Amino acid sequence: MPEPNRNLKEISGKTFGRWTVLSRAENRPGCDITIWTCRCKCGVTKEVFGNILRSGRSKSCGCLANELSKKRFVTHGHTSSGRESRAYSTWRGMLHRCENRNAVGYKHYGGRGITVCERWKKFDNFYADMGNPLTKQHSIDRIDNDGNYEPSNCRWATREEQSNNTSRSWCIQHDGYAMNRIEWANHLRMDIGTLRSRLRRGWTVKRALETATQKRSKV
Repeated sequence: MPEPNRNLKEISGKTFGRWTVLSRAENRPGCDITIWTCRCKCGVTKEVFGNILRSGRSKSCGCLANELSKKRFVTHGHTSSGRESRAYSTWRGMLHRCENRNAVGYKHYGGRGITVCERWKKFDNFYADMGNPLTKQHSIDRIDNDGNYEPSNCRWATREEQSNNTSRSWCIQHDGYAMNRIEWANHLRMDIGTLRSRLRRGWTVKRALETATQKRSKV
């Protein structure tokens, strides 16, 4: 048994997180930090430094961290045994390429201003809006290739359907120039949302672009 220390605060019987302190343990050679024998809620007994117990840096033998980790990754049954559902992996990949500057495809998404709407930052909301892909051939597609990931701009589509929705297919030819919508908006100092809205409402390219030019020339 370790020698009694009158200045030592007795904590036997107290709990810290999932630890219950059983008794004081022998100090380790060359170390003057008090060590306590503790039992975790799961049944594991271990010696823990007193300063780590009091600071809260140790709350269990490791079982708590494992449980929290599993809870984070098991979402409505969409991850199991290390495997993710296609809806979940799609959601995770969407956030990754829009928000992680180190992602391989970041320059094509977050790097050019494509964002994920606030509602879809939670998987629950994404799944409520999108559900599961119809088949293994379906993946997420932005209807407006220059638009963001949001309910009104996304669908499950096959590779063939998506190939007809690339930046090239949205190239607008007018007045001897060929540019996509973002380039035209920048060229005309026009809000990209205004241009998208006009084209969606069925305006001709000439009307959508030249109306903006006329307004700018009057300023």
